[in-house]
Amino acid sequence: MSAPAVVATVWLYLAGMPWWSVPFGTVNGIVVAWILGRLAHRRLENRLAETFTHMRHGREVALGALPERGSWLDALQRGALNTNEENRAKGS
Repeated sequence: MSAPAVVATVWLYLAGMPWWSVPFGTVNGIVVAWILGRLAHRRLENRLAETFTHMRHGREVALGALPERGSWLDALQRGALNTNEENRAKGS
């Protein structure tokens, strides 16, 4: 639940209309899902090749494919790639 939904739930409960929190939370969830889905769609539209490179070749190649200066999502991805250990499947 996001902050507006929590605030609305408390306010509506105190106003004597707690049942309004269900449709408000539903609309809030739909809006947040749409915004995050759109953000993911734009990210994959612009960086699909880098995403597949990371999945196929690993962390070192993916770090080289990231731009030095980019969006805040690029900074998050660079930070995650720098701190996570490489997990590779072990052959039998």
